[in-house]
Amino acid sequence: MTRRASEYRDIALRALARGALIEDIAEEYGIHPGTVRDWNRRNGTARHRSNPDIPTVDQTVALFRLMRTGIPLEPARISLGMGQVRAENCLGAIYLACARAARGASHAR
Repeated sequence: MTRRASEYRDIALRALARGALIEDIAEEYGIHPGTVRDWNRRNGTARHRSNPDIPTVDQTVALFRLMRTGIPLEPARISLGMGQVRAENCLGAIYLACARAARGASHAR
């Protein structure tokens, strides 16, 4: 990989981590979307960012922290600038993480 390609790869991966869409990154830097997807997959962050309703880990944690303080879902998601579907997907991710943790705890006994 050339130095320039390596720089684009690093920029693209940072943008994906912030929640940017694959297609937007590809268009902005003139890179084929498949190349960005490949970088994303090879980086071990295989979550596909072209679906705007899939929350990032940071968004899920932020929503969880707000709700843990007693703020209801609707005001919490609005304060984070999050759509309803994305917030519901965050709740699903939180539920799955809790279920995995509970399963792991029961196997450890």
